[in-house]
Amino acid sequence: MMILPWSFMKVLKQGQEDGSIMQSIPAEQLAIILWSQVSGVFEFIALRGKLLDMLQIDNIELIRNQINVLLYGLENKQTD
Repeated sequence: MMILPWSFMKVLKQGQEDGSIMQSIPAEQLAIILWSQVSGVFEFIALRGKLLDMLQIDNIELIRNQINVLLYGLENKQTD
């Protein structure tokens, strides 16, 4: 059992309960999706670093942008 996705799940459930995180996707699935996306970017950086260099993409900037996409993608956009 992976520990980190389950930690994500707990935080995501809290966010869903307080209305700050979308509720249309179960927290369990969101945790796995987030974990997979983060792992995928790190793996890409590790395996394809030369490609990023060639494209003049900074690793840190890529990670920061990924975090922004994840955060704003989870935002509850429904208005009451």
